[in-house]
Amino acid sequence: MTTNPVKRLAPTVYVYFGIFLTDWLNALLNRLKKQNIASNVCFKFNSLIQATNLDKFYFISLKGKIAIVTGCSKGIGLSTTMSLLKKGVIVAGWSRTPTNISHKNFTHFVTDVSNFESVDKSHNQTIANLGQADILINNAGIGFASEFEKLDKDKWHKMFDVNVHGMYYCSKMVIPGMKAKGAGHIINIGSIAGTTAVKNMVGYASTKHAVTGMTHSLFMELREFGIKVTCIYPGSVKTGFFDNIDEIEAHNHMMNPEDIAGTIIHVLESPPNYHHVDIEVRPLKPKG
Repeated sequence: MTTNPVKRLAPTVYVYFGIFLTDWLNALLNRLKKQNIASNVCFKFNSLIQATNLDKFYFISLKGKIAIVTGCSKGIGLSTTMSLLKKGVIVAGWSRTPTNISHKNFTHFVTDVSNFESVDKSHNQTIANLGQADILINNAGIGFASEFEKLDKDKWHKMFDVNVHGMYYCSKMVIPGMKAKGAGHIINIGSIAGTTAVKNMVGYASTKHAVTGMTHSLFMELREFGIKVTCIYPGSVKTGFFDNIDEIEAHNHMMNPEDIAGTIIHVLESPPNYHHVDIEVRPLKPKG
């Protein structure tokens, strides 16, 4: 039995036509946004893409998107920044320490996420120099290990100021702009300590449980505006995080920062109506 070649090629032609049409619609949508066309017009275009089910046949192009990455100078933040730049993303790097990144699409803003005034200043500078953010990667974090009654109160406050208050400050800044665009993606870097009890890390685990709660509630609040909120829960990653923890040393059986960056890219490129809320990742053989 001979198969009609036209029928055999039809699904492929439909898929490529869908990709072309949705790319064209997205380009037009971005132009409307730049011209400050009312956000309800943007919603209509998003609705059109979803109503025709064309969004199921393509991944979002990140080229030209504007992303803020906190804690961009090392570890997961640095790897994520480099991965985003490879995708053509315009990146605003927020961190207290400078980076060695030299790229036409990268701008560094000295930022202490635990300080509201510092975050406000960096946000205003980012808008002035780059524009409103499409993506926020809440990556900055710090942790200290200690028995609960021996944990220094200043370290307790430091963890909450960076891990929780900093995430609140940064998210609060970008949400109005994302609402105006009718789209956006906030990715919070949590930890398995935000879902599982960890001995001698009560302070850190408490902050990461707060991150989990913030992510889930914010997702429910923002989904109707076309804004995605995702939390990634890594297990052990080979970074400088363990410099502050005497009991554990980073080793080669941990995941690499590039692994987490790859997960972030995968999440960002997913179709518009497909939303990752929680992603837990762990090393397969943490002890070798």
